Amino acid sequence: MWLFVRRAVERDVRGVIAAGNRETVRVGREILAAGGNAVDAAVAATFVSFLSEIAFVHLGGSGIAQVYHPRRGPQVYDFFSNHPGIGAQRTPSELDFSEVWIDYGGARQSFHLGRGSVAVPGNVFGLCEMARDFGSMPLQRLLEPAIERAREGVVLDRFQAETSALLAPLYTHTEGMRQIFAPRGDIVRPGEKVRIPRLDETLEGIGRQGEEVLRGGDLGRALVEDQRENGGLLTEEDLTHYRVLRDAPICIPYRDRQVLLPGLSSMGGVLTGFAIRLLERFHPGRRKHGSAASLQLLAEVLGAASQARALPENVAEQLSREDTIGRFEEKVRRRLRESTASEAPREPRGPSATSHVSVLDEEGLAVSLTNTAGESAGYVVPGTGFIPNNM
Repeated sequence: MWLFVRRAVERDVRGVIAAGNRETVRVGREILAAGGNAVDAAVAATFVSFLSEIAFVHLGGSGIAQVYHPRRGPQVYDFFSNHPGIGAQRTPSELDFSEVWIDYGGARQSFHLGRGSVAVPGNVFGLCEMARDFGSMPLQRLLEPAIERAREGVVLDRFQAETSALLAPLYTHTEGMRQIFAPRGDIVRPGEKVRIPRLDETLEGIGRQGEEVLRGGDLGRALVEDQRENGGLLTEEDLTHYRVLRDAPICIPYRDRQVLLPGLSSMGGVLTGFAIRLLERFHPGRRKHGSAASLQLLAEVLGAASQARALPENVAEQLSREDTIGRFEEKVRRRLRESTASEAPREPRGPSATSHVSVLDEEGLAVSLTNTAGESAGYVVPGTGFIPNNM
């Protein structure tokens, strides 16, 4: 199951920003208005999203981003999670690893929590590196809005509150999580404030030290010690050796444009590129935009992309090949001729909660940034306000 966030958009003379929450957007707009560029706005807004979109994302998660600079060109930042355990000596029976079930009404789904579910977190590494490479403001300045909101709390909108209630078994799993999501016994409701104790201090440390706060700094030591003492796999070596992967994007020519998409670790860019190349074979401009024929074509192309995700091996390589696109072209043409809808395949299990920020500034610098914590590991690292992922 994938949970999608609603999108808030605001335009300003210095740019445009879209994100999953009005508070997230507000901070990005403030940074733009103060003279920051698109990367400054995206980084500041993302740090705030760990509070304003607390039902979906956390500081201890990971992500992927693409930056386009009008003179320096595009750059993909892959700061997704690594598998933990360098130097760890654990047997399965020693792990803090448990299962909870979420009831969605018509279906139930299991999730895994605990120290043993935590992968190497990438958000701090990726956001700090992006700010250093392309930002125009000091990191401490970019963290000020998040620090302020961490101290004062953030009012939850209905969407965040209702999602928190839906995921209550995860967010009331330990006392540390109950202090955040159910401080008075009941899960937080729309219009109530949510605070993460000690998170402001952790954010201040990031402002001073950047990602080094995880490589031997206070946050890294607290995280590793908690993992070591309570059945986790994450080690100091995992944090020391973690590196943000940087690469050129996938470049897809489409009509008179070049579409730039992130590659792996995300399948999103690969599948979008496949869909664009498949769609081009049907000359979509010949169908009236918004007509039944246009919507039918779009639905079948997107359905083909979902089916392509399930290819048995080397999916990314196969989707770039002309013969693969040709096979799916024939399937789509048959469906269009017969006016029958293709069956949607069963989606593979993946992180259930993501958030996205997009920013374009007046100089043409653009950022597209997605992050996730999976569903969170159901606990808070003591004394830090740091909620790890369960990926």
